[in-house]
Order: sequence, then C-alpha cells, then structure tokens
Amino acid sequence: MSEAIVRRAVTLELREIDIPGDPARSDSDAKEVSLYIRVSRQEGLLYVSLWDRGEFVGRRRVSDSDHPRILARRVGLATGELGRRLAAKRRRAQVFLQREEEKAAGLQRQRQAHAAKRALGLRSSLETLLLPKGAWLVGPSVGAEFNTHLPVRFTVGASWTAGSVPLLSRETTAVSAPSWSQYEVTLGSDYVFESAPTTRFSLGALLGLSVVHLGGPFIVDGLSAQSDTWSSRMGLRLATIRDLSPGVHARIEISGGGVLRPIPISLGEQTVSLGGAFVGLSLGLTLQGVPRNQ
Repeated sequence: MSEAIVRRAVTLELREIDIPGDPARSDSDAKEVSLYIRVSRQEGLLYVSLWDRGEFVGRRRVSDSDHPRILARRVGLATGELGRRLAAKRRRAQVFLQREEEKAAGLQRQRQAHAAKRALGLRSSLETLLLPKGAWLVGPSVGAEFNTHLPVRFTVGASWTAGSVPLLSRETTAVSAPSWSQYEVTLGSDYVFESAPTTRFSLGALLGLSVVHLGGPFIVDGLSAQSDTWSSRMGLRLATIRDLSPGVHARIEISGGGVLRPIPISLGEQTVSLGGAFVGLSLGLTLQGVPRNQ
C-alpha cells in the first residue's frame, strides 16, 4: 500500500471536515487540532485508528484489497468517518459547556439580585400628615430599611414636619390658625409582595413618637408658658415600590391610624384636644446595594 496515495485519500476526506478544538481543555493549545492516524493489521484484518493529541477517537475496520487506490480510498473513508465522529463529539461538548456556563451565569445573577434585595436601604422622602379633626404637617424625612429577613422588612425613620392647626382658629376666634411642628421617630414593619420584576407592594404597621412645638399664645398640657410636648401615633401603611434603576427605587406610601396621645391645648379657659385619626402620604426614593458584575 502506497503511503503517498493513502495520504492524498485521507487529506481529501478530512479537508471538508471542520474539527473544533477540545472545549474541555483550558491550556493555550485548546483550539489546536493535531490528528494522528495509524493503519495496522491485526489477525489478518486491516484497522484505521485516529487520535487527537493523545485523545483516542476510535477505530474502524476496513476491507482489504489488492488494488492500492481502492485500499487507499477505503482508508480515507474510514478516517473521514472517525473525523466526523470527533467533530460531532466536540460540537456536543461545546453546546453542553455553553449551556453550563449560561446556567452558572444565571445562578450568579440570581445570587447577586438576591443579595441586592436584602442589602440595607437608605430612604429619603417628603411626608405629609393630616389630622381630619383640624391640623396638617408637611416636611422631609430620612430613614433606613433592613431587608435581611425579606419578605418581612423593618424600617426606622426620622422626620421634621411643620404646618398649622385650623382647629384652634375655629374653636378660638380671637387668633388665627397657629403654626406647629414636630420631630418624629418612626418604627415600622412591612410584608413585601413581589408583583412584577420591577414593581413591589408592601403592607405593614408603624409606630411614631414625636416632640411637638406649638406657636402662638397657646399652652399645652395645662402648664403655664408650656409650648412643647410629646405625642405618639400608630397605624397601618400601604406602599408601592417601583425600580427606577439598579439600586434606586421610587416609593409612594399612604398610611392611616390614630393618635395614641392627644395633645391638650389651652387658651384662657378654653381647652381643645388635638388628636383622633390621621392620614399620611409619603413620596420618596430608596438607595440600595447594586449587584456587581463578576
């Protein structure tokens, strides 16, 4: 059997086959392909074996022939079949590894998103508070939200609000509605509902403790020249949260409940208790941890 004729036959069969490199290898030669072909006789039978850099691909038995060109053709066909087998194996391995990489990347993104949702959130908002009995407040607030136990969220906040008390001008016609202000610390707990990838709702309760200052000639708590006192409130709140960008969330929140400690306000012999129900509205932003690409 002429080696030159066999080489030509093998070259003709392999030149149309695109054999990828071994995707399982991570070295610098991973994309290289170096085929080794061996033709041997064993027990009177002729075999064609194929390797790629030490990786055994397979072996095919070919029918012997006294005609050199026919035999070379058979060897070429067997080599081409083994080459196509190797190419198909490598392509399957490439698809499998690509899917595994995509799966791993997806899991990593999920872990990062999970961690970002549970990161500490810093809040800033504009608060409004209305006492239907006859008073209102508006002002800024800041706070933090703790998300490590989602879907349960805990919050703490501090606000300064100011407004007027129309109730006093109605009850005491001698003066106009006085101004009042309060510094308040609030604690809250909410249950968060995931309604969409970028939208959430929360429902929870709040407790507020405040220091109140009242302007004008009025006194509070029945004490002479006393214009400062304290109050507290408790209620429920409902919020919708919308993701504006990674780590930035807009929040609209409404609340309602009752004043736990009404404020007794006096002018001369007249005393009015400022308390009852309240309704609140909050518009704000939350800054939270942003997932990092790894």
